[in-house]
Formats: sequence, structure tokens, C-alpha cells
Amino acid sequence: FVADRFRDNEIASIPADMAGQSTAVSPERVSGGLPAVIDSISVSTEHAAPFDPLTIDISYTVRDERVDGFLIGVAIKGLDGLHIFGPNTHLERVVVPDARGSHRISYHIPSLPLLSGTYRIDAGLFTDKGLVCLDYVSDAARVTVAAPYFSEGLVYIAHEWKIHED
Repeated sequence: FVADRFRDNEIASIPADMAGQSTAVSPERVSGGLPAVIDSISVSTEHAAPFDPLTIDISYTVRDERVDGFLIGVAIKGLDGLHIFGPNTHLERVVVPDARGSHRISYHIPSLPLLSGTYRIDAGLFTDKGLVCLDYVSDAARVTVAAPYFSEGLVYIAHEWKIHED
């Protein structure tokens, strides 16, 4: 995964005493050297139960006149960096504003299938089908999912048990 390269690079560069904190703003972002930057990332709730809805809002600014092949990606990861799910607007054929100005997009999950745990939310701005990263914010938000014990693992997969009489 493209995002895994960013994760590995970022995890390696974070001092041990800063692990788990949000990524600081880079000098490139402040000086305006990037064609598009993430302004803010927020979640509708920091505490959820399995199957609750979750919305991730991403505000961004396009500094160039237009950014060709522009797309936005979200990554849901475990605290250990395990990439659980990584949708992006290119793969889902969603056209997002790519012209100069400030924009906001929401990514809505109607029924969160995650089981109990705390999860990181990353977001990035890319071009070229996700191959070129313009801006990426790791650990921009966290969501803690809590529920009584009813299953094991990271996600709940819909299923059925059938008993067969022989």
C-alpha cells in the first residue's frame, strides 16, 4: 500500500517520547511550498460502539490554480500502525474539488464494523491515482470503540451458523 510507505517512514522518524501524538506541521506546509494542504481533520465522535455511524471531516486548501488527478484518502489504523481500511476518492470514483481555494469533504461510515479498541485516523491528499503524496497527516484523530464482549478480532464480519443433521 502507498500509505504503508508513509506509515513506515513516519513511525521511524517519531522520537519515542512523541509516539502517539499528532504529527507537527512541517516547514513546507507553513511556507506554502505544497500545491495542496490539509487544514484540519475531525471525527464526529471520539467514542463509539460497534455499528455506530462515524463521519470524518477533512478541510483542505488547494494553493495552485488546479491540481490534476487530485484525490483524498483516509486510513483507519490500529495503534500499532496496522492498516485496517484505506478508502480513497479515486478508487471510489468520487470527484473532489481540485481548484484553488478552501474546501471540505466528509467521509461517512453508516455502520462502523470495528470491535473494541482504539483506532488512528490518517488522511492524505494525493495525485496520480495515489502514487504522489501532496500532504499526509498521521494520527490526526483517534476513535475508541467500546462494547461488551460479543466477538473477537478487529472487525465484525456478518455471518451465520448452520447446523446440518446427517
